[in-house]
Amino acid sequence: MQIVRPAVHDLMKMPEPQRSEKIAEAFSTALEHLVDQEVMYQDAIKKLEKGNKSALDKLKELVEQDYEKQVKKMREGGVPEEYISGGSARWPTDAGAQPDFAGIRAQPDHGAY
Repeated sequence: MQIVRPAVHDLMKMPEPQRSEKIAEAFSTALEHLVDQEVMYQDAIKKLEKGNKSALDKLKELVEQDYEKQVKKMREGGVPEEYISGGSARWPTDAGAQPDFAGIRAQPDHGAY
């Protein structure tokens, strides 16, 4: 959602049906990006598991340390615990409300692959 939010914010000013089309495109692009990242991540993990297990273990340790630093900064910055712990609460937007995307579906981009 972090990838899509800036694009969606600008698009909310557009008239329908262009707005819905552009929002669907933004979500589709973001989804493709996330899928690509996940594929690369899984590939890297497999390679490290086969070739250098100790490097993978060290990497996991460093990631855990970095995560703990980030959580500490969030707590010190006053971020509510439900936002940190992954609860169902959402961080408020500038406008104070989440846009309603009900009924908007991403259209597949068959030319991308």
